[in-house]
This record gives sequence, C-alpha cells and structure tokens, in this order.
Amino acid sequence: MDLKLTGLTALVTGASRGIGRAIAHELAGEGCHLHLASRSAADLETVRAAIAQKHKVKIECHALDLGESRNIATLVQRTGDVDILVMHRYL
Repeated sequence: MDLKLTGLTALVTGASRGIGRAIAHELAGEGCHLHLASRSAADLETVRAAIAQKHKVKIECHALDLGESRNIATLVQRTGDVDILVMHRYL
C-alpha cells in the first residue's frame, strides 16, 4: 500500500522492540526517514541494521530514557522538525 509517506521524517519512541519496532519497519517500508528512540543503544543498532538492510532511508538512533524530562528536550533538539510522531509509554 502506498500511503504517500516517501521522504517524510518520522520519530518513533520505544523503537527497539514490540510495536515501536514494528511501526519503524512499516514506516521505512513506506519510504520514511527515521529517528528511532529507546533506552538501549545496542537494541536500537540492531533495529537500525535490520531496517537499513531492507530499505534505503536515513536512520538516526537516539539512546535516551524518555522517563527523564531533560531527555525529552535533548531528543527534540536532536531531531528538529518531524512529520510523523509515534510516541508511547509503558505503564
């Protein structure tokens, strides 16, 4: 399905596993450039490598604990303007 997302930039939090990871893969498949955020740098690198192997999109990883408010500000500074935001938190 072509959702006409090619060239847009998406920020996906919780991107190292579960639904965040699945959403990142789908957005890359639609041609979105990605900013991936999660606490684990190693897990993010695994996701980045898997996506890069299949899709020619730009991918930047941000290993940050977004439970700490100062890290949210850091993420905003690093990513700048994004077209799509996928943000969730674990309860």
